[in-house]
Formats: sequence, C-alpha cells, structure tokens
Amino acid sequence: RSYQKAQASRGFYDVDLHLRLLSQRDDQAVETEFVPAIREFLRANSHQFSFPDSLPFLKALRAGNWSVYVFTRGTRWFQFAKIQAIGVGELLAGVRVISGESKVPAIRSLVEKKGGVPFVFLDDSPRVVRDAREAFPTMQIIQVRRYEDSPLPCTEASASVQDLVDAFQLIESGC
Repeated sequence: RSYQKAQASRGFYDVDLHLRLLSQRDDQAVETEFVPAIREFLRANSHQFSFPDSLPFLKALRAGNWSVYVFTRGTRWFQFAKIQAIGVGELLAGVRVISGESKVPAIRSLVEKKGGVPFVFLDDSPRVVRDAREAFPTMQIIQVRRYEDSPLPCTEASASVQDLVDAFQLIESGC
C-alpha cells in the first residue's frame, strides 16, 4: 500500500530517486552494499507490485487477438524488471516508459502509426484519463478504480470499472 501511496503522490514510484537519496548519506556501506542490495531485491521481488488479475487479463486479450501496449511512468529498469518478473513480456506488443508528465504524445505516436485500428485505453489516473479524452475524443477510455479510496470516476472516461476482470468484460462487449 505504501508503494501505491508513493505512486499517487508523484504519479509513479521513482526507485532511482529513492536510491540516490539513500546514497547521499555519509555511510560508505549504504553506497557499496545497501543500494545494490535494494536494487537486486526490487528486481527479484517486483512481481509483488503487480495486480493478480494482470496476467489473466493480458492472456485473455491476447487470445482475443488484441495487441496490448503498455504506457507506464517510472524508472525504466524497474518497469522492465516488473514486466519480466510478472512474466507478461511475451503478451505485450510493446512497452513505452514515459519520462515526461503526459502519456498522450507516446499514445498519439502509436495511434498514428497503427492508423484506423480501434483502440481501448485503460488507466487509473483521472488526470491521464482527462488528458487522453482531450487528445482522443472518440477513443474508448476505461478508468480502473481498484480501491475504495480511489478518486471518483472521471466523467471523461467512457466507463469506470473496479478491476481488470470488469475491464475485460467491458472490452469483450464492445465497450
């Protein structure tokens, strides 16, 4: 849950920033032993930072001939470590780690490249949903609200769901 709170406050959990702050301490052991150990621990245990419905959701989409692209914010090595640890890499058509504030430019690039292919966009952030709606007025946009304390449904979303099981049912029904 603290991971989720860090994501909510910054938009993503910046592992490298956290490790840089730790390494600023005068203790040499922090730099030579602790920081590398934390990196390895995160790499080895990053599968714990995914939701249990992610793998079945991606498998079901792939079985339905959907191409799945992930647009994620955060630390590049950590995002790819999570994807590898979860075991979903082969189910994804592409992954784009966003360093800026908005996912829209990366999504726009893909939409233009794929020209005319129907897209469904899912995100949990109301801000990202609003940005996507402004950029893509006709795209199906689903807001995933996993927690009781999740922000209220964004009015710009085509639909709001509790989890990826609900999202898949909605996608299957044609949104």
